[in-house]
Amino acid sequence: MLEYLRSQKEEFLSNFRQNKRPYYLLIVFFTAAIAGTLIIIFQVWAIQVFTPPNFHLEKKSADFGIDPATGSPSKATSGKKSNKSSTDTANGTSGSSTPSSSCNSAIKGTSTSSTPIDEIENSLALVVTDAEGNYSNPGSEQPPGGVYPFPAIDFQQIYMGTRDGRIYIKFTLFGTIPCQQETSEGNRIMSVTSNLGIDNDGDTGDGDGWLGSEDHLQLNFKYEDNGDIWAAPWYRANYLGGGGEGDFETTGNGLLHTGNGGLGENRFIISYAANGLPNSFTPGKNLNFNFWSEAGSNLYSHFSYSHNKWIPWTVLGI
Repeated sequence: MLEYLRSQKEEFLSNFRQNKRPYYLLIVFFTAAIAGTLIIIFQVWAIQVFTPPNFHLEKKSADFGIDPATGSPSKATSGKKSNKSSTDTANGTSGSSTPSSSCNSAIKGTSTSSTPIDEIENSLALVVTDAEGNYSNPGSEQPPGGVYPFPAIDFQQIYMGTRDGRIYIKFTLFGTIPCQQETSEGNRIMSVTSNLGIDNDGDTGDGDGWLGSEDHLQLNFKYEDNGDIWAAPWYRANYLGGGGEGDFETTGNGLLHTGNGGLGENRFIISYAANGLPNSFTPGKNLNFNFWSEAGSNLYSHFSYSHNKWIPWTVLGI
């Protein structure tokens, strides 16, 4: 009996090994497949949970020029200039694209007013429109090959008008006034200056007045090597003769209206008390204007220069 049972056991095990082995292989295969799938699912879940939320946006910005902070096209990679002279590679200049309000807040000195004068600006009368690229030879202290173009001194239009005892003058430019010291053609730009000479006696000859002018108005932006920026709107009035720049009876300060242009923009407005210029700015008086501008560098007083004269204008109250 025992021998029979042993023989039945051996036969059963033999049949099982022969007939059941494929099922074991299938079980092993499917178990491995399920385990691999679970590992992949876990890895995907871990990436979603533990990756920083801005990882994909940063990758997108690297590939497509997207600013991660705003989700907008980056200025550096969009291929578009924000304005003509904030980055003017054609003229070899480079500047800041900082908004005007923050640029103007860096100006040193007290001759500025941030109060907007929109209604006055919109009331000013157009006096002259100038051509783009109208540079000229200053006659001295310029680069050996002639002055370089610098759009921040290239006048486009000038507007004027008087109100409540002040004369307001608006300049628009073909380039943007720099927000910081620029380097151009190997020169550090140290100053950007706009001038307005006023003939109030009808004689514009250089022998009459200083360069033919009885009064002189100026706005000077000074860019220091330490990063400081100074703005100086000022005037000198009633030329006394003698041929020198200092031969004026009076001098005084004006105002730069930083709420309506200035650094980082292509326009600015300056104003002066009319009683400081009593022989010029009375409504109805006929005047002639001689206007010029210049950019001075560490190497040349006249790195860039533009001079236009004379433009007639009748003083207008607004």
